[in-house]
Amino acid sequence: MPSFLHEASSVNPSEDKMDSVLQEPTPIGSPTSETVTVSVSTAFHPASHSDVYIPDLIIRSSDRVFFHVHRDHLIRASTNSFNYLVSTSDSASAPGSAPVVPLPETSDVINVVFHVIYKQSCSQYNPSLAVLIASIMTLKKYGISLGEHINPTAPLFPILLTQAPMHAIELYMVAAENDLRDLAVAVSPHLLSFHLPTVNDEMAARMGPIYLKKLFFLHINRTHILQELMLTPPVSHPPTFDCGIDQQQRTTRAWALSCASLAWDARPDLSPTRMQNVLGTMESQLTCELCRASVDARIQQLMSEWALAQEAHNVQYTEL
Repeated sequence: MPSFLHEASSVNPSEDKMDSVLQEPTPIGSPTSETVTVSVSTAFHPASHSDVYIPDLIIRSSDRVFFHVHRDHLIRASTNSFNYLVSTSDSASAPGSAPVVPLPETSDVINVVFHVIYKQSCSQYNPSLAVLIASIMTLKKYGISLGEHINPTAPLFPILLTQAPMHAIELYMVAAENDLRDLAVAVSPHLLSFHLPTVNDEMAARMGPIYLKKLFFLHINRTHILQELMLTPPVSHPPTFDCGIDQQQRTTRAWALSCASLAWDARPDLSPTRMQNVLGTMESQLTCELCRASVDARIQQLMSEWALAQEAHNVQYTEL
């Protein structure tokens, strides 16, 4: 049983009106006192949020899980009366007789939706990527503002970001098709390793021209930054008896060739380790200690500059 559910037992309907709403049909000939077990949300049960007032609406998921919520919470959060299923004109429910509204969504999706509406974190349930994406679409369906509930200050935001390392492009597409700029920016660090040629027509259509351009230019700009950083050669040292100007020029040409090799297949997520391995090969071939020290210093500087460029990528993205 999922962690957001618990089993509740209801008895003879004449004994408890609230439980009668949850009572399963009793077969003919069966004892009327037979106990029936139903699944009720642990976060949204009859006694939940009792510090405000008793829930006056019951939502039933497609897999027959019951969520006890407050009608005015749904009305205030929704721009379409919860997809026109809940109305302020409905008469107030008497205690123990809350109406039941069935929804076509599953309980794990509805659980996330109500946590969003009540501005609570659902991280303890570890919702999967599929559930999170379905929940976003469900929020949109029921008129819940995505911009209000998917931003860096909202409880759902960090939960979405836990999926970013493995599912960045999926989250980016969701952000793009719903114009969730904060989510797109937060996910973008994990898109640096994404292989752009794998974008197909469907993905491009979901992203739309603006966010597709941002994704491509994020990669293009990062590659240009790397190429510019590598243009500066190691600093030459004063000529010595063992290493004159001609030898230092050969060192400069060797640096340029190594950088060209590195830039040829460089990716926006090029690691400092890869950079050091490629350029360090040239350093090991030098016989002049001063040249080796100069090349080593330039490699360390280049790695530092590239790391700073990686940290600044969010700014680059938002300016596109």
